Amino acid sequence: MRTFAEQIDHTALALEAAGITQGNHVGVLSDNSPAFAVLIGACLRIGAVVVPVSTRYPAARIHDVITDTRCNILLASQSFSNVSLPQRIEPLETFTGAFKGDVSNVTLGQIDADLNNEATIIMTSGTAGQPRGVLHRLSRHYHSALGSDTNIAFERGHYWLMSLPMYHVSGLSVLIRAFIHGAGLIFPKTNQPLQDAILKTEATHLSLVPVQLSHLLDDRACIERLKAMEAILVGGSATPKALIDRALQLELPIRTTYGSTEAASQVATTGKGQLGDRPGTSGRILQHRQLRIADDGEILIRGQTILDGYIEHGDIRPGVDEDGWFRSRDVGTIDHEGFLYVRGRKDSMFISGGENIYPEEIECLLANAEGIERAIVVGVEQGDMGSRPVAFVRVQDGHKLDPDALRQWTAEHLESFKIPVAFLQWPGQLGALGKSDRQKLTSQAAKLIGDADRKM
Repeated sequence: MRTFAEQIDHTALALEAAGITQGNHVGVLSDNSPAFAVLIGACLRIGAVVVPVSTRYPAARIHDVITDTRCNILLASQSFSNVSLPQRIEPLETFTGAFKGDVSNVTLGQIDADLNNEATIIMTSGTAGQPRGVLHRLSRHYHSALGSDTNIAFERGHYWLMSLPMYHVSGLSVLIRAFIHGAGLIFPKTNQPLQDAILKTEATHLSLVPVQLSHLLDDRACIERLKAMEAILVGGSATPKALIDRALQLELPIRTTYGSTEAASQVATTGKGQLGDRPGTSGRILQHRQLRIADDGEILIRGQTILDGYIEHGDIRPGVDEDGWFRSRDVGTIDHEGFLYVRGRKDSMFISGGENIYPEEIECLLANAEGIERAIVVGVEQGDMGSRPVAFVRVQDGHKLDPDALRQWTAEHLESFKIPVAFLQWPGQLGALGKSDRQKLTSQAAKLIGDADRKM
């Protein structure tokens, strides 16, 4: 079997034989796998641009992404070979082989990758509307990885368990971090539960979203394994204080982080031992980034990790202002020690009775309530008060939704205008982990409340 480095070389030659050259766009539709990592390494070697496509997209959306980003070729793993598209789909394995070897001991220097080359077009999560393609040169990912490395060491001999998708910046960026020192990646088997992968591998590092961490803390054997890791990075959404407190009490090496697709992943991250005295912080700004808070509270970011632009119908549109600042649409504060606290999204904020409400604050509180796994809060128009908060709630297994108990819980911790006027069942179309389309949920909440009022 070829080594990881040898397989990257072989795949680069196969791509070039198929006519793929520097600057060409290579779409890829695949779950996380060693073959996916090989393809990215091969594209970096020849200077092709990787366009990872979400495996959750319907066929029509996949078609739009491939068309808008002007992909020269679309590669799909065997699991997605039956997707019906106008574009021709080539099997990923034709280029990478069925590589299942050790993904480690390769650096950007060995690949001979040019940091000035355009490297990726990654789609945003779409929390502020339709997903957009974000273009990054390899240098953006490289400096992002360097800044992360100064805070969380990830060296040869370390292995990061790939629990987040590589079509998202949070997953793809781990591979670039591995390419700094030749560290390794471990890929769970197809349909393997995360708990099982943690217990049966020698992973030293792990990335999680809060709901994943919550599930893992219910498994005693898993807790013991997590305690032995070098670092557990938690991000992607607001992390409930009760969850952080529980993880710290169990002596887990967790680090909270704030980042974005446009900033090539992490912007701020906590250092070792910094969480206990600073609940709610996302940490200090990492090297190669700059951050400031605008007069209206918006978080502005610039530096060597910021995007080269947005892709719209094949053209590049600037993603920063004339001074190089990226306007994140997130709202936050920085304390006197330089620690960042993120309050929520400008896009999700709504006004109720003249008061600004950031739904993330209510969501985080509800996630601390007994039996609650996650909540999403939206503002629904209700007469002279303006928008009133309505909560969609996902309960843990074995629990039932109790609106009266939740109303009492929030009343004990929040101002009256922040108490949701309704607590609704978690929508079936939402996954447990995915980010939400608040606009659609607002319409759904308005309809459900209107239907309930008409029945009274």
